[in-house]
Amino acid sequence: MGSYISYIIDGIWEAKQCILLGLILWLLWNLILFSLKKRSGEKLKKYGFKYLFNLTPAMGCTLQE
Repeated sequence: MGSYISYIIDGIWEAKQCILLGLILWLLWNLILFSLKKRSGEKLKKYGFKYLFNLTPAMGCTLQE
């Protein structure tokens, strides 16, 4: 019975680490996209990010043309 509890605790700890890593990676990805958007809208269009930003106009992510 005691070993099952340690497995559950280990699983919870691993899940917390995965969630934290996911949040960090998501923030980094958003910072990269934001810096690309600010630097040059033409480059974003070239790489296809125009469609990504136009899909979410309610969030203020549309490109100015």
